[in-house]
Amino acid sequence: IAMPQNSHDEEIACKKLCLLMDIIFSKVAMYRHLVNNEGSNTYRIVHCGTKGSRNKRPLFYAAFSFLLQLCLTGYVILENITSAHAMSFRNLPLAILTFIYSAMIAWPGITDSRDAIKLYGKFGLLQSVDYFVNTVLTLVLLFSGFFVIMIQ
Repeated sequence: IAMPQNSHDEEIACKKLCLLMDIIFSKVAMYRHLVNNEGSNTYRIVHCGTKGSRNKRPLFYAAFSFLLQLCLTGYVILENITSAHAMSFRNLPLAILTFIYSAMIAWPGITDSRDAIKLYGKFGLLQSVDYFVNTVLTLVLLFSGFFVIMIQ
């Protein structure tokens, strides 16, 4: 490695060093998000496994997981809608406590979507599915769980 001879070479070396540091720190931040903060899920792991690779087979696992979660959520919703049971207000305290506890458990996964944007880099199919499953389906299941307890 040679020292820059003039100010133009020094400026270019400084820009390259800053770019290299940005790349390294973004990789460290991604590692912290996925490993240390336990911010990984099926879709983020598939993204990391297929990014820059010709092997797109893990995408089938992600698609199957998404379809399974979607079908199970649909089943729970349809079961609530078609149920002939009346709501039992004696179960209201249990339903409320379960809803609060489930919301506390689900909240980190919902708010984790902001950090996942950095992982994906751009808005794509896996990021859309990740957001839908971790935010929309989670909220739907929270409210469905409340009603399941109320009609039992």
